[in-house]
Amino acid sequence: MARSLLKHRFQTALRTFIGLGLAGMLLMSVLPLPQARAAVPPPSVDVRAAVVMDATSGRVLWSQHADEPLPPASLTKLMTMYLVLQAIHAGKLQWTEKVTADAATEAMGGSEIGLVRGEQRTVRELFEAMVIPSANDATFLLAEKVGGSEAAFVDQMNQTAKRLGLTHARFLNSTGLPEEGNPNFDAQHRLSAEDVAKLSRALLTTYPEVLQYTRMSKLTLRNGALQQPNSNPLVADKTLFPGVDGLKTGFTDAAGYCLSATADPKQYGWRVITVEMGAPSEAARQSESLKLLRWAYATFAPRSILPKGAPQGTIAVPNGRKTNVSVVTQQAVQSVVQKRQPIALRRTLPQQVQAPVHLGQQLGSLQAVQDGQVVATVPLVAGEDVLVARPWTRLARWCGQQWHALSHWLGDRAGRIFSGR
Repeated sequence: MARSLLKHRFQTALRTFIGLGLAGMLLMSVLPLPQARAAVPPPSVDVRAAVVMDATSGRVLWSQHADEPLPPASLTKLMTMYLVLQAIHAGKLQWTEKVTADAATEAMGGSEIGLVRGEQRTVRELFEAMVIPSANDATFLLAEKVGGSEAAFVDQMNQTAKRLGLTHARFLNSTGLPEEGNPNFDAQHRLSAEDVAKLSRALLTTYPEVLQYTRMSKLTLRNGALQQPNSNPLVADKTLFPGVDGLKTGFTDAAGYCLSATADPKQYGWRVITVEMGAPSEAARQSESLKLLRWAYATFAPRSILPKGAPQGTIAVPNGRKTNVSVVTQQAVQSVVQKRQPIALRRTLPQQVQAPVHLGQQLGSLQAVQDGQVVATVPLVAGEDVLVARPWTRLARWCGQQWHALSHWLGDRAGRIFSGR
């Protein structure tokens, strides 16, 4: 009977210990964060939609109507640029390859370089004309070359939009120029400001060489006979905001004035992407873009929060040769964050793990949180190997646990006897 009672008390104690451990794990995940000071508010911008994004992480730092599908005008060409560079990297297209303009190319309207039927231009010349002055004829000719037809190229555009997670994107052509005979074009050819930011980031991270072209202040063609400035006013006049090196403008009556801008991280420590859609005038597009660029770099900066291998406590290993394992960060914790604002660390870890545990094995995660927003997440891993305890070690531990339970029971009984209960 004493053995049965001892077993019952031991099991009760064990359940209590495990229950307290689980409660501790849950408590850790819901501990209140330190109170952060109020974030610096962004300026008021006179546009239909806008986004400020960290180009490295893709984290949206601020937005205004970012999910609203809008006519993008020539911001469409960001996708055309992406697919042309994709074809070049795949070996399907060469920079020096010549392309011959056809009748449809000659008939293009809007911004153009005046290609005529039968005229030949290299892929590089056409790409520069698409990127710098936003030439529709050069864009259309490249789309035909890559896709075989513009219709087939548009299919590629829409498939790529899905792959990149552009949730509101729908393309009808390669240029964004409204199509004659389609009164519903502007209602159907759509991108949201967040789509534009994501597409800009995909272009920059996948094909960073695009900046060689987007930073050019003017296009020179036909032995200097044709010179056109960059349609991006912040690139054409580098004194407006030094370091701006891209990315693309757009304008139609329905879209208003649009701009996806970015700046060299060598000058500011990190690369930002700002998107404005639907500005009421060319001057407003420039001024509102400058507002967001200045605000972003005045408010945010890159910060190293923890180094790789930073100790983050220990976890119990009941069946290990060691009874606990050290926990460390798998990689450095760093992010673009608000200046002069506190950062809280939120760890998610189990109370115990079973051996064997291997060096580098993921055990949990750590989130860096600022102003209620997760700014970085990294895995927490084992900082060492922990092997399974030998049988006699486990037996000795078990005996110790039994002895502890028995001592507790005997002490409790003695207390009851001496107290007269």
